Amino acid sequence: MSTISNFPLLAAAKRDNINALLIGSFIAIDMSKPLLAWSLNGAALRMCQTLGYQRKMTKLPQEEQDRNGMLFWNCYMMDRNTSLRLGRAPQMPDYDITVPLPRLCPTFSDALVHMQNFWIEGARIQGVISEKLYSPRALTESQEHRASIAKTLVTDLERAFDLRIKAQDIILPPKDKEQCPSLEPILAGDTIAHWSMMTLVLQAVATSPEAKAEALTAARTTLRLSRDLTQTHKGNVYAWAMYCNWVALHSPVMTAFTTLFSNAIANFQGPAEDMELMEAFVRSLEPVRARFEGIDKFYQLCSVFYEVAASCVRLKQQQAEAQKTLPSIPEAVTSTGETMTLNDFDQYLSAIGLPLQDSAMNPLPDSSSFGGNNANFLQDWYNANTSLYGLLDQDFTSFNDMAFDAQ
Repeated sequence: MSTISNFPLLAAAKRDNINALLIGSFIAIDMSKPLLAWSLNGAALRMCQTLGYQRKMTKLPQEEQDRNGMLFWNCYMMDRNTSLRLGRAPQMPDYDITVPLPRLCPTFSDALVHMQNFWIEGARIQGVISEKLYSPRALTESQEHRASIAKTLVTDLERAFDLRIKAQDIILPPKDKEQCPSLEPILAGDTIAHWSMMTLVLQAVATSPEAKAEALTAARTTLRLSRDLTQTHKGNVYAWAMYCNWVALHSPVMTAFTTLFSNAIANFQGPAEDMELMEAFVRSLEPVRARFEGIDKFYQLCSVFYEVAASCVRLKQQQAEAQKTLPSIPEAVTSTGETMTLNDFDQYLSAIGLPLQDSAMNPLPDSSSFGGNNANFLQDWYNANTSLYGLLDQDFTSFNDMAFDAQ
């Protein structure tokens, strides 16, 4: 990164500089620095725009068109991925893009083209999610309008994923699986990324019990797939590190995690599987946390969520029993020896970024009273998810003190 730090701000717009900035953004993702990746890629996109890579250029030789287009689409994907992750607007609008999608040609392998086209479509959908479902303007639209957009996005996600499934044997032929063990978890991550985006779309319009159930189903599916993948691939440290950086941290998997977190607290008598899936996701980061500072921070962050949820659920269960016999209010004891009642948890939950109802007024909220999906709550919930990624740049030394144990 020392080379990137010395990169001139007003460097000439040329292919080599775009490649350098794009590679720098890839390295930043590996370092769990999404804001740096977003900034570097933004500079690369502006160079692409200066050179006209986002436009169809029929006067150039076909091979040069293909290479320029592939370079641009990589910048496009990084832009949409990091923008959604950080809660920012995409840096290049779709209406300014006329360059064709990558095509099957001698310049690139068929496997690469199929993968790129799936990822590009996913990136396009991520841009629409940001703009049409979660942006400040989108939250002023009627629920019916946003529900219509969400329905279209669900269809788009399903269609893109169906094409991805059909191309699986082209992307990774069965005979090559044993020779490419590092690729399989990354490719399997496409399924997890698909369901995490589905969760984000469905959560945006989850105002009815049926819609909330659909969002929860998508979130559970995301973390079940992650758990199953962990069991089969976590032993390959190199491949698993790539998965953690490029799928667990780079796609909206955190959305599925916080969706189950919210549901577990709101419905303490709900399925025990939610807590089990959250714990499994936290443990999936353990094999590589010592090698990557960003993954270690993400592990600590998710651990805090899990510990808070587990303690809060235990306290609510104890409070429900206490109401039958009227003893003292259950308490939790932190690792520093301080006692906490259930009402004290609101401060901690707000501190880690999630807006909650006042538990003092409603100590045992149900799913209808917890986090109703009005515009204010939805904006707070989405902003919380994006802000949590920003915490990865903070000092986490004090996180180890945030341990709770219900008494």
